[in-house]
Amino acid sequence: MKNLFIFGFLIFSSYLMTSCISLETEEQKEQKEERRKDDIQSDIEEDLAEAKDDISDALDNLGEAFEGLKKKHDIEGKDPIGFRDLKKALPRSLAGVDFEESEGQTTGILGIKVSTVEATYQEDDSAFEVTIVDVAGVGKLVKSMAKWSEFEVDKETRNGYERTTEIEGHPALEKYDTRREKGETSILVSDRFIISIKGEGVSERQMRNAVDDINIRKLARLAD
Repeated sequence: MKNLFIFGFLIFSSYLMTSCISLETEEQKEQKEERRKDDIQSDIEEDLAEAKDDISDALDNLGEAFEGLKKKHDIEGKDPIGFRDLKKALPRSLAGVDFEESEGQTTGILGIKVSTVEATYQEDDSAFEVTIVDVAGVGKLVKSMAKWSEFEVDKETRNGYERTTEIEGHPALEKYDTRREKGETSILVSDRFIISIKGEGVSERQMRNAVDDINIRKLARLAD
């Protein structure tokens, strides 16, 4: 009987020790998990602080670079014509093709603003897309946006042609594909307005008429 009591006591003691060890292990796990979470949170805060400093430095460098760019290209930062006024230069029809819809916006970054209007004209299989952009005070950078205005092109193939020319005294680039009945005319007005007229399913005559229908003189007056 005595031996049986001792054996039972030993089993009970072992159970208590095992339970304590198990409880202690769970507590250690919780502490380890808490430390891991704290470490992750600390790493995130350090990364955010470093990113904030990097962004701040980048913006400072960007500001300095932009000031240098403004001086190099005579950027004046003038305000463009509002896109609602630009829309007034759009005709109600283009080369006999009816106006369908238009949209516009004025956007800016670091003091440079740009206004843009786009319009579509559609009738049967004929369609035109007109874009007018006022780059306002970007100075000499306007030449980068209309590189064709700085050189001469005169190319002709059996399928069409591409050539630089002048339209109402303004530099322009004309393209036309006779096989696809597809054309494009770009015009630089007063070194600030870039007009693009794209036509599909149109004749060469319709392309020329479309250009005539754009009120270029009105744009030039707006610039003054």
